[in-house]
Amino acid sequence: MLTEKICFCWNINYRCNYRCPYCFFYNRWDRVVKDNGNFPAEDWIKSWRRIYDIYGSAKIETAGGEPFTFPSFVRCINEICKLHSLRITTNLSCSTEILKTIIGQNSPERLKWNITFHPSFANVDDFLKKALLLKRNKFEVLTMYVGYPPQLKMMPHFRSIFQENGITFFAQAFQGEHNRIAYPQGYTEEERQLMGDLKKDDCHGGLKRLIENQLLKKQTKGKLCLAGSKYAFVDSTGEVYKCSRERKNSMGNFLEHDFRLYDRPLPCEFEYCPCEFTWLVEEEAIREKQDMKDQDKIEADLPLTELSGKAAVCQTQDKYPAPGRVYWCWDIHNACNYKCPYCWLNTPHEDAPKDVHPYPGIDKLVKIWADIYKKYGRCHIHISGGEPSIYPSFFELIGKLSQLHYVEFDTNLSFDPVDLVRNTEEGRRLKIGATLHPEFTDLNTFFSKVLQLKGGGFRIGMTCVGYPPHLKDIRRYKDICDKNNVEFNIQAFRGAFNGKEYPTAYDDAEKELIGIQAEDVTSRILDYHISERDKKKEKVRRLCRMGQMGAKIYPNGDVFRCCMPEDDHRIGNIFNDDDFRLFDGPRYCEKSPCPCWRAMIIGKEDDWQHYWYRMETDSRYCDRNLQTKQD
Repeated sequence: MLTEKICFCWNINYRCNYRCPYCFFYNRWDRVVKDNGNFPAEDWIKSWRRIYDIYGSAKIETAGGEPFTFPSFVRCINEICKLHSLRITTNLSCSTEILKTIIGQNSPERLKWNITFHPSFANVDDFLKKALLLKRNKFEVLTMYVGYPPQLKMMPHFRSIFQENGITFFAQAFQGEHNRIAYPQGYTEEERQLMGDLKKDDCHGGLKRLIENQLLKKQTKGKLCLAGSKYAFVDSTGEVYKCSRERKNSMGNFLEHDFRLYDRPLPCEFEYCPCEFTWLVEEEAIREKQDMKDQDKIEADLPLTELSGKAAVCQTQDKYPAPGRVYWCWDIHNACNYKCPYCWLNTPHEDAPKDVHPYPGIDKLVKIWADIYKKYGRCHIHISGGEPSIYPSFFELIGKLSQLHYVEFDTNLSFDPVDLVRNTEEGRRLKIGATLHPEFTDLNTFFSKVLQLKGGGFRIGMTCVGYPPHLKDIRRYKDICDKNNVEFNIQAFRGAFNGKEYPTAYDDAEKELIGIQAEDVTSRILDYHISERDKKKEKVRRLCRMGQMGAKIYPNGDVFRCCMPEDDHRIGNIFNDDDFRLFDGPRYCEKSPCPCWRAMIIGKEDDWQHYWYRMETDSRYCDRNLQTKQD
């Protein structure tokens, strides 16, 4: 589908604290301000929420005027970024304290910055300090500088300052008249070279098109354009137009409950497109086709991963290259209909990413995992949370995902098994980990659902948390599972109970009951907690394949190598990064011992490869079942 996300350009207001001579509104600010909308922040926030309900998460470019002169703009940012991606164009005249507030409440994956440097009004040192504050906090920062003829000579100096500090610099073409010469057509060849030096400015994609469209007159009249259907310009009054050039025929008012975009592209009515981004259907198709070619080339050039021992299971799936079968641990969301006292959500890790709970929509999620299949073949997706079954359209989602991948999900089994059966084929690549929570359900009700799903052809096992008050019943649970040929697992409790910290507080008898053996997974977790408590073990750098063959996805789409969400473990965002990819090889980690049971230390393959063999066995078991049923 062309142009996956809906895009909006939002001129939030027409006030500004600068009076640049190259501004569109120069010499007419008084009249412009009179026409400015004066709607409260809450009206806009409500409307952006409605857009999310209709179209899903959108890309929003916010400009003006100066956006920070809009009352309660910080609140707008914080609320809108919970649902949409926002890019702010600002002169960065707001205070450092305001920037710190925004940084503390927003993710760099949702918020990006176009900062415009105006040398007549801003001090470069003060401006640079704010830019570096954003950059140090992982926000994408692009410095924009208008190629106004009187300040062109200063541009190389400022460009070098920003680029030396690792900040992308972009020269924006001046549109207007100076000394009776119309620009951008009036640039000399030397000035065109300076403005369009893409190598110096590191520009690509949309920025390259911006320069091309401003410097070259492209004939666009009559050509089908996505503006109005996939993109729209929102005025401060709420009026919506197809694009920034079309300001006569309103599409409706954004703040009204019945506002909708057009349902199809329409012909452009202008001789040439002066927009910053051209939305012609033919150009979007060309770019999409080129992106697919580039992707195919990347996949073709990727080398196969070499693993020691029985590495075949980690090699190519179908025609796709290594890292082969990838284990994704996906915390789909953190919402739950139970409130268990031993749940980690009661005491979340202090460094855990913010829980944004976005819902990209069923179509977007299916596309994401289809793209993962194209890159890495059939993967193992382990879905947890929170309670996955209360996630929007969850059963439809796993029904679709299990057509491509092997899907496993943990659940409290509070749903009606019929909902799962209706959405998935019997025996599909699916495994269920059902956890009993005695505070919220009785054993008979819970286990009858286990047997119902097992009898329906689903692979299902039962788990119980080794919470101290539950230990007395564990043998009974295990006996029931053994009699019915249901896999039974005990999960070590991690947390405080009666003034003791678990799992380190388990005595020898409890360890034996839970099944903690010298070299097993739970023992490694226990060892980690003991070393954390004693702080005696030295950090050792060891190569690990996590991030290459395994990854952790948080509810907001952020992907980390493993369950330790540290900066150097972050890979990207699976929801927002169009070019998302895992690491292409193992990387060093200093966690010793590792708290993650999926640790894939190079040279320690015997500790983890059997999980990958089990994934292969489980998937082939399901594939054989599917083939048998089809035959």
